Amino acid sequence: MLRRYIITGILILFLLSSLISITSGYSIYETNKVYTTYIGENGTLSGYVTDPAMNPVEGAIIRASCGENYFENTSDSSGYYYIDNIPIVFCLWNVSSSKTGYKTIWEEMSIGENTKYDFVLTPLDKMLYVGGNGPGNYSTIQDAIDNASEGDTVYVFNGTYYENIIVDKSMTITGEDKKTTTIDGKEITYTVGFFADGVHLSGFTIQNAGFVEEAKMTEVTLYVRSNENTISGNIFICEPEPICDMDNGGIFLFNSSKNLLSQNIIEKNFYNGIKLCNSHYNEVIDNVITELTRGLRGSATAINLEDSSNNIIKRNEISKNNIGIFLSENNNITSDNQIIQNNFFGNLRFSVVFNEEGHLKESRKNTFDGNYWNKPRLLPKPIIGRKDLFIIEKLSNFPIAFLFMKFDSHPASEPYDLS
Repeated sequence: MLRRYIITGILILFLLSSLISITSGYSIYETNKVYTTYIGENGTLSGYVTDPAMNPVEGAIIRASCGENYFENTSDSSGYYYIDNIPIVFCLWNVSSSKTGYKTIWEEMSIGENTKYDFVLTPLDKMLYVGGNGPGNYSTIQDAIDNASEGDTVYVFNGTYYENIIVDKSMTITGEDKKTTTIDGKEITYTVGFFADGVHLSGFTIQNAGFVEEAKMTEVTLYVRSNENTISGNIFICEPEPICDMDNGGIFLFNSSKNLLSQNIIEKNFYNGIKLCNSHYNEVIDNVITELTRGLRGSATAINLEDSSNNIIKRNEISKNNIGIFLSENNNITSDNQIIQNNFFGNLRFSVVFNEEGHLKESRKNTFDGNYWNKPRLLPKPIIGRKDLFIIEKLSNFPIAFLFMKFDSHPASEPYDLS
């Protein structure tokens, strides 16, 4: 009798297990050659979608996929989303959050009975186009700038644009090719003016500026009154010669700090190639400044530091100018600048000259080191300048001056390859 009960119980258990395997929803499918098994229950995924400022993002698509199966929904006006009936499986789900104009986010996660996850979507920078034949392109660079938002990019196709441009927001302005994408200032005022921090300008020929009063009676192609800008890969030029008078200037930084000027070509007929006035902690690196030979009284200068301190002038080619670098003082000191590893070739009057004001014992800590001075040198290179000790009113403010000398203690024995 006992044996009969045992056999009957085994048969009942076998039948029940078979029934469960049929009705409980187990299934097997292939996902990237990994077999995944449903366990017969459904889960949910919910949360909020916001931007980095915690503003809700409406209409974002949240999609959970595993193999060929996917489930999705969109966020509402509060940024909330909810996806249900997601099978609970022994695998990681690929979950994405996306919306046009935002960077898509991908996450891998297990989804259980009540999974919550919040997404932060970062807006994409908008691209505005100038020139070309595409729909929605602007005909002028200024129109595109005016219609751009902070952080946007203005892309300018090849051509010559006769404009005087004001940049009043943080943005990127890029030309298609610096040799064939030209901004011409028509000799009216500065060709391009920066009045906002964080502007990035590259890929242009910029030419033919007009008079700018704050630039000290010169004409300025690029006028900067802001900070943390990048000016790189441009050509600054003034030609043909009859159009450009003898006072034309290149890049002028006024009360501006932490800017980067790199890989620009500045050439022909400029009064100052680059002038820094009361501007500090800027970097002027890997530029070519050449053939600035006209200017008032032969004073055309490649780089002029006036009342400016803590700047780095490094790895520039400074050649065939009247003056290479001029360090001067008007209202404030010019000190703690580093002039290092530059090439000086064939500058007509001085490669570097300085003028200091104040007491005889006051020393400006401008550093000259590792520059190439026209020819190989083994001995320190002397740098000539003067120190104005005081002003005598009766002599019409004529300074009493002494000749001073500084040195590059480690001049380079051969020019640097700056290509």
